[in-house]
Amino acid sequence: MRPYQDQQGQYWKRACSTGQVPAGGRAGDPLHSWVNPTSVVMGLLAVSVTAYVAAVLLTWDAGRLSDEAMVGYFRVRAVAAGAVAGAVALVGLFVVRSEASYVFGGLTSRALPLVIISAVAGIGALLLLRGQPHRGGRLAAIAAAGALVLAWGVAQWDYLLPETLTVSAAAAPSGTITAVLVAAGLAVLLIVPAFILLYVLDQRGLLPEEGVDD
Repeated sequence: MRPYQDQQGQYWKRACSTGQVPAGGRAGDPLHSWVNPTSVVMGLLAVSVTAYVAAVLLTWDAGRLSDEAMVGYFRVRAVAAGAVAGAVALVGLFVVRSEASYVFGGLTSRALPLVIISAVAGIGALLLLRGQPHRGGRLAAIAAAGALVLAWGVAQWDYLLPETLTVSAAAAPSGTITAVLVAAGLAVLLIVPAFILLYVLDQRGLLPEEGVDD
């Protein structure tokens, strides 16, 4: 923890991960609460990982449509985005170690298997892009991004604001949580299957705009 001086005086702070956002409804610094090395690096990581996954998926789609020019176009961008994401992640480890020691400790202990899975899957997806786009490349890229998100959550658990506010202390009343879970369950039952069907039809070229008459 480190001291911080605001309009009401000096107090000790911890944040979502860095100690820049205080618990208890107190106001943090309007600039440094959000514009700090950890926030900037994690924002860059989110953008680069999203670009990497998108480029891998588009490489596969271009191959599925036998568009070799676009395969090469998106392959280059997938490799570039993957390299940037890897570099940002490496720099991020040093930044998090300096500014969010609790989260860094979690990343190097209980969340370490997920960190390894993310790195291995990300490299594997790039290797699978070297020849013809492979279905496994898509799954590897998705696994890399998903494992990265889970790793951060596992590393921060069970704090919402390390180390001042736990998840259980910040949770909504049980009635609200139940209502949210019911709504989420209905979405899984009613909406997710429709998206899965749409995706499968698109991948198999069975949608009307791809040559099937209405």
